[in-house]
Amino acid sequence: MNEPKDSTTPPSRSMRKECHKNRDLYFECLKVNKIDLPSEAGPTICSAEKKGMYDKCPHTWADYFIQLQELTKQREKALKAVQKLGKSLELYLKEDEERETNFKIKLTEILGKEQANKFNTRDFWEERLLPWIKTGLLKFNEQVQIRNPKLEIKSPSDTTPSRQLSDFEHEAKVSFSVSVDPILIRMHITRLYVKEGGNQQIILAKGERTNPTAKHTHWVQERKKLQSLIIPPVNEVVLVNPNTLCCTEGLSSNFFVVEKIVPSFHGGSQSNLSRSSDTSSEDFQSVEKMNGVESIRNFRLVCTPIDKILTGTIMQIVLQICKEDKIPIIYKSAALSGLQTGQWAGAFITSTSRLVLPISGVKIFDRSNILSVGYCPLVEHIKKRVFEHAKNESFKVL
Repeated sequence: MNEPKDSTTPPSRSMRKECHKNRDLYFECLKVNKIDLPSEAGPTICSAEKKGMYDKCPHTWADYFIQLQELTKQREKALKAVQKLGKSLELYLKEDEERETNFKIKLTEILGKEQANKFNTRDFWEERLLPWIKTGLLKFNEQVQIRNPKLEIKSPSDTTPSRQLSDFEHEAKVSFSVSVDPILIRMHITRLYVKEGGNQQIILAKGERTNPTAKHTHWVQERKKLQSLIIPPVNEVVLVNPNTLCCTEGLSSNFFVVEKIVPSFHGGSQSNLSRSSDTSSEDFQSVEKMNGVESIRNFRLVCTPIDKILTGTIMQIVLQICKEDKIPIIYKSAALSGLQTGQWAGAFITSTSRLVLPISGVKIFDRSNILSVGYCPLVEHIKKRVFEHAKNESFKVL
């Protein structure tokens, strides 16, 4: 019988060299990206030599480096969302030349010229907001526990940068508002109440944002009257351009419609109303139904042009998924007439609290009747894909 191998066998020179290489890559990546991970993730591996585990060390370091690279990608996406605050502020200032001049003068007095000139950059907001968010979330968790002493706040694993959504029983919604006179930044943290599916309806109302590409307090005041229309099961108010009678976006969401693509007699493919310019006959010559379920390839997405609305984070994920899954998109505002003639095969709204919420019924203005929007396989596909994306691409703050 062979004797068991001594667990304290010294590592080979090549193994030791590989370990140091992966360890150096790991710490260099930490330094460059300013990421503070628990110290146990590194030194514990370094002490492996004393524990006779050096043979596992190179592979472990390589795994940590791969995880760190993934965390870096997620961090980049999170910081892009932070930068949107600066971009919205910049757009708001450009609406009034005097307002913009006064803001820059006051900001220079507070921060100095060099920092003031960076107010619309990602680094400017990252430096100021991320530590604030972390402190705020810690205090938020404390308050939740004070109000519910028996409640256990679960934390993500220290060694798993990409956590699952289910690791947190209590999600928080973090909001910021910026005042330009006086210059103030306010942060508000509240529980994130996820709006469930089921019999969800929307109501269409005439209206539009003054500046659809930026969030500012003027719009907050304008939409208060429309918000009073949201009475369950109505989940959202979707704006309709009073001139074109086309749907644009929700009060707190982005709005999408699905059209069915009908193969033409010329070998191409078209919707009920218009021919699709970005789909080919080859994509849709497959059987319309597979195992009794209609294929998602029989549909295309209708989306308001992104320069006409305020694009949300979940909307951007939807567009990315459509690109990955080769789902055709038509950038146009969905016509109200399409709903009335039964040409909407599906509809849904997106936001951080809803993710993708399928719509089952639509109420037009002040009419009493509800127009039904049936089940759509493409909507369900996008809903599932967005949820998976949210789980895999979440960014760890605490």
